[in-house]
Amino acid sequence: MTKTDRWTIRPEGSNWGDFGADDELGMLNIITDEMRLAAMREVKEGKAFPLSLPLDYPGGESEDAVRFGPKLFATKLQGKAVFNHNVSPVDVCCDDGVTMCLQYSTQWDSFAHWGRMYDVDGSGELKPTYYNGWRAGIDTLGADQVGGPKCLKLGIEKMAMTG
Repeated sequence: MTKTDRWTIRPEGSNWGDFGADDELGMLNIITDEMRLAAMREVKEGKAFPLSLPLDYPGGESEDAVRFGPKLFATKLQGKAVFNHNVSPVDVCCDDGVTMCLQYSTQWDSFAHWGRMYDVDGSGELKPTYYNGWRAGIDTLGADQVGGPKCLKLGIEKMAMTG
């Protein structure tokens, strides 16, 4: 365990500090190239299967829903849908998009998705805190803060870069 300037007491059973004071990946750190190769050696058949749910699952929305179903749309160019659009004399294009809550049908989350009110510095004061002591309002900026909303630490791109 490594004590940092962000926290002096880590939650019981947590791995805060085990991968360094500035870690943003947690147990993803143990997924090495060697581990991926070992996992590939377990493959017996070349079958493909989806790792995600359909975008419209589970379907429906309640009136007080925080998350809403995906909104599918065609992109527009000069006010017209880019669908069967002539891009050049020999090329046509259909370009569409989707706006969705990342927890509606799948789970695309970073460690900044869920935190706790925690006495991170032993002061007796509970403060909104995420994995490894990264702090709400400092390391994750809310919509009402300059530059927010944005994760300065624990963003999903950190996980994506691990492969």
